[in-house]
Amino acid sequence: MRHAFKYLKIIAVISISAFTIYSCSSLPMIVEFPNGWIEKSPPILQSIEWANANYCYEACRISLKDTNIFITLFEPKRDTLRYYIPGEGHFIATDHGEWGGWLDFVPVTQPESLYQVMSGNIRYIFKIKGDLYCLYHYGGMYGSMCKLEKANGRWISSDALYFGKPFDTPKIFAITEDNELYVVTSTRLLYISSEWLLKAIVDSIFWWNGLAPNSMVIINNTAIIGMCGGITKVDFISKKISWFVRKQPKVWIQ
Repeated sequence: MRHAFKYLKIIAVISISAFTIYSCSSLPMIVEFPNGWIEKSPPILQSIEWANANYCYEACRISLKDTNIFITLFEPKRDTLRYYIPGEGHFIATDHGEWGGWLDFVPVTQPESLYQVMSGNIRYIFKIKGDLYCLYHYGGMYGSMCKLEKANGRWISSDALYFGKPFDTPKIFAITEDNELYVVTSTRLLYISSEWLLKAIVDSIFWWNGLAPNSMVIINNTAIIGMCGGITKVDFISKKISWFVRKQPKVWIQ
């Protein structure tokens, strides 16, 4: 299951100055947050500030169009993930947290003949370099990524890549124009190379677990991540992690 958008409202546009959008080169980049947003220290896990973000009256979604990064507020709502293969059918993915999950495929010609492709809490299905992959975890424990491919006329999963840390569950991902893959987990920001090698851009970021990262844009060695209650900016070079919130957010605890 996935976060869907119960309502959407574009409230701000982040000004960016960069030579190549989505590039991860060493070129300089400027990200300026608009009026109405302030930078604060990242919330301490289980603090009042963290609890207000965790209960999430307002989640922030990040998207990129042309040379602008848009901030959209939405109310998180659970939804089922469906991924369609034109002419063949579609996948139905479930994620019931500690109660498990699975991935089914429904053939377009015989919908009643759906079959299970794999077990696991399925977070996302995506295509990169012509191949199909999914991100999943096991009840909030170990996170993984696997390839989805056809064998004897049926979809199967293969070549699982384990993230290697307890509770390192995938939250969201981003693919750059250069086909570079980045994944935000419960506690890390990972780069996954074409050889399936993991590199932690930042590690052991326990405070953002529970803030449900929902979207990410990568621009010139910087990640902008939308979360419950605010936006995180990660500088790949300095490793600095910044936390931005609205000046007057809706809060649960005063």
